[in-house]
Amino acid sequence: MIDLLIRLNSARELEPNQKFILQCGITAKTIKSYLNEDPNTLELMDQTLSIVPENPLLFFLKVSYIEKKQGILSAMETLRSILPILWKNDFVLTKAFFLYVLLHEHNWEKVSSGELYAFYTKVRDSFGEKFFTDGKFTGDLESFQTDLFSNVLKKEYSKIEMDSHGSWMRSRTEEYDALSKLDSLSEEDLVSFLKPENSFLNFSIASRLIKYAHKYSGELLQILEWEKESVFPFLKLYFQNSLLKDKLFENAVFQKHLGFFIKKYGDVSARELSKTVFSKLRELQNSSVIVRTVRELEPDAILNFFFSIYWAFQKEGKLFELGTIMEDVLKKTNSKKPEYVLIATNLGVIHIQNENLNQAKEVFESLFSMDWSRFDYKKDATDDFADKILGGDLNEQYSKIFKQYYALAKFNAACLYSKLNDPEVSVFHLKEANELGPNDYDKNKILSEKDFEPLKGHPLYHEFLNSLN
Repeated sequence: MIDLLIRLNSARELEPNQKFILQCGITAKTIKSYLNEDPNTLELMDQTLSIVPENPLLFFLKVSYIEKKQGILSAMETLRSILPILWKNDFVLTKAFFLYVLLHEHNWEKVSSGELYAFYTKVRDSFGEKFFTDGKFTGDLESFQTDLFSNVLKKEYSKIEMDSHGSWMRSRTEEYDALSKLDSLSEEDLVSFLKPENSFLNFSIASRLIKYAHKYSGELLQILEWEKESVFPFLKLYFQNSLLKDKLFENAVFQKHLGFFIKKYGDVSARELSKTVFSKLRELQNSSVIVRTVRELEPDAILNFFFSIYWAFQKEGKLFELGTIMEDVLKKTNSKKPEYVLIATNLGVIHIQNENLNQAKEVFESLFSMDWSRFDYKKDATDDFADKILGGDLNEQYSKIFKQYYALAKFNAACLYSKLNDPEVSVFHLKEANELGPNDYDKNKILSEKDFEPLKGHPLYHEFLNSLN
């Protein structure tokens, strides 16, 4: 559709609704390229601006992208060339800008890069506030016409108090000077520029100081105490350094934002990252952070480390809450996958530990009443395609996983019915657990389980034990 409208636009004037669709479509494509940091983003921006000329948002994104890829010096020179284009017919905004940067003469060549940078930081902050929520881009079609440059002037100009504004301008120009010289500054000089309410510069400095983490870990971690809205980039940067990573686990800011950090980290799945993080927290005996974080995670992220979670909630005396969480997880889990069996089993175990035996019984009865025949698998010895090409039959792998989970469910159901003084049903489930997992649920395993003590005097139980090797 967009390609067709581009061709039509080159041949004739489009209808108003067609223009709107074209402008929104190509702008959205360009924004996506910017967010993904695609290598052809600048070229795409220039192409888009040739169709949607003087779009303020696209001009801002161009400056921002150049800042990321070419540095702050190139970005400010680009901004110097853009603003006169945007405001060529608007004397009021032009005058407001020069007054904002405390210059009386309207000469773009005399605006220093530091003064441009001061204005740009306000526009950059405005972009983050308007277009991002919890680190996720949330712009809509109507917002693609936003004029961030003009909006900042309209919002800030009336609030200017000359003395404080002059002080702010000086601090921003000093910040720009530091940014433009970062590569030539010594590590000691870099540390001296770290200060509160200076997020962008602090991150640039932290990125360069990270290799000296053994020497400046205190200063780097101090930055976390200063950050409020933009702490995530620092946490991710530090997490990738082995020394700072260990220190983060005992850092209050990291602990507070851990759920968000796991969900937004991106380089590895939330499930794998959670497993690493919770194992370390358990090693540190920090159960309270695990409990707080689990409340924020999606079901998929808490699937593979139930024992760490169970340990934490048990240590905090909150197993009833864990039961509620697992009930919600079970509802959101696809009942056609083997993982459903594992989650249902874990929920049943929690009910048993909470002495809600009837609720546990309902969970297991519901689980065992379901049709699991799709996981019955018999290998075709004449068909070796999957082994040769795929490295193994996926259906066979799913079947093995299911049997492991189902055997675990049967064993825990046997424990439940022993507690319910129902030896026949308990032994029935115990036999099935042994058949599905003879190595996992052998005679020694069964004898070591205290939940089966009520069965010791029952002949069915002894008969079953005697049948085992």
